[in-house]
Amino acid sequence: MSRTCTKCGTEKPLDEFSRSARGRHGFHTFCKPCKAEQTRAWMKRNREILREKQRAAHAANPETKRARGRAWYWANKERATHAKRAHKLLRYYGLTGPDYDAIFEAQGGACRICAKTPAQLGDDLVVDHDHATGIVRGLLCRCCNLGLGHFEDSGQLLNSALDYLAEARTRIGKSA
Repeated sequence: MSRTCTKCGTEKPLDEFSRSARGRHGFHTFCKPCKAEQTRAWMKRNREILREKQRAAHAANPETKRARGRAWYWANKERATHAKRAHKLLRYYGLTGPDYDAIFEAQGGACRICAKTPAQLGDDLVVDHDHATGIVRGLLCRCCNLGLGHFEDSGQLLNSALDYLAEARTRIGKSA
């Protein structure tokens, strides 16, 4: 089934129109792109008026806005945190929640380097990736991830650090 947009005059399928209880057939008369353009234009024309109303309402009772904000934050903290984490995983690493979970399970639910679990750490494992290619290498605790970062992902620097530790142990062992 289709309908013609009254703004652009183009015939489009019904899924191109938003639902409306006031519309004759249950849909808006404008298609979604035309409706979005109309809304943007209205907001642009009325932005200052809306801001002034908000400022006046806030000035009249500033505590109400703060209280509502705090109430929303505590009511939705877990959901908001989860959404932020999911967005960050997808944006920075190209991982979805199930992708992260699959890596987590493949690693046995622990840091790939030190084998500590999130329960032992009191924190989630972070995504470790190659900075040059962006390829995800695994999940690490924050300490191990920072350690690799400080060694600039260089195997040569890590080997030098191992040699240094071994040499220091023998030196300390001889002097004791």
